[in-house]
This record gives sequence, structure tokens and C-alpha cells, in this order.
Amino acid sequence: MELAESIKTAWKAVEESGVPDHMQELAFKEALRSLLGTAPSSGASTGSGRVPPAPQVKQAGDDGSRELQLDVSEEEVLQRVSDETGVPVDKLEGVFHIDGEVVKLIGPLGRYGSSTSDQARNVARIVTVVRKLGMGYADTPFGTIKDACESKHCYDPKNFASQHMPKIDGFVVKGEGRGRRLEVKSGGISSFPELIDKVLGNS
Repeated sequence: MELAESIKTAWKAVEESGVPDHMQELAFKEALRSLLGTAPSSGASTGSGRVPPAPQVKQAGDDGSRELQLDVSEEEVLQRVSDETGVPVDKLEGVFHIDGEVVKLIGPLGRYGSSTSDQARNVARIVTVVRKLGMGYADTPFGTIKDACESKHCYDPKNFASQHMPKIDGFVVKGEGRGRRLEVKSGGISSFPELIDKVLGNS
């Protein structure tokens, strides 16, 4: 009976986390393993040979949403994004680095766009793609993007939520009020390499 309840709890955590479909099986196994307190199997290692730690389901922000956090290193995040987009790791390292679970962008602000709106949207694009492909988050809260824009000095509080975020090609806004989140679609992923070249000054 305990096992059945654990299975239900683990699957509910996966559903509520919004983790991408292709990662649900891994997330479920890790969540169940965490609940049962069992040791990882020898077949659960990643390509790097390191067994991924059990995920933690935490409250994410004031909207009460939950995210399934898979603990991965910066190197793993970079490699996953590279594998999914075709952008070499050394190029990615010239645009962002990972500090804990925060995507921190680097490089001159002017390369992110010629206006505050373009800069904010491009910051949002990079942060959302990296979090989805590298960390497994289905979408990114506006609050997370706001922090990234503030750190790059391109946050416009009057237009951020109403004008900047809803008008990004290849992305959609989900939720309402303080629970709004940005989700990347295939078009946003396919345009990612071009954006990285732009930020690096290669286009």
C-alpha cells in the first residue's frame, strides 16, 4: 500500500512540475526513488557517468506553482543546450553561465538589441531556452526573467509584462497575474543559434 501511495505522489509531482514530456520518465523515476529512499540503479547514469541526484519539488514563487528541480552541474546544462541546439559549448560560455540555478548573461548590453524592448526580449529568450533545454523547466516565471533583465539593466517595469514578454516570436505566455510564465516553442528553439551569434557579435 505504501508503494502505491508513493507512486501516486511521485506522478502527481511530475504532473504539477510541468517538466517536458521527454523528461517525464526520468523525473518520475527520480521522484519515486527520492520518496522511497532507494539507492540509484547502475543503469541510471548520465552520459557523463554521473548519476543524477534525486529531484526536489519546491514551491516556486508567490503564485504557488511547483517546479521539479533536477540538480545538474553547469557543464551538464551547457552540454544539454549544445546537444539540443547545435551551438558549440564554447559559444554558449561566451553568453551565459550558471550560478546555482540562475542563468546569468554576460557580454555588452548593446549586443542584446538596440532598444530596451529588444534587449528584454532577447534576455527572456536565452534564459527561457536554457532553463528548458538545460534544466528541464517547461516554462520560466516572469519574475525569473525580470531578475535577469534587471541584472542587464534592460528592465522596463511599465512595459515588461504588457508589451515586451507577449510579443516574442516562438514563445507564448501562460498563466495570469503574478503567475505568468514564458514558454518556448519550436520556433524559439530553432532561432536560438542565430541569437547567440548576434550576442557574440558574429552577425
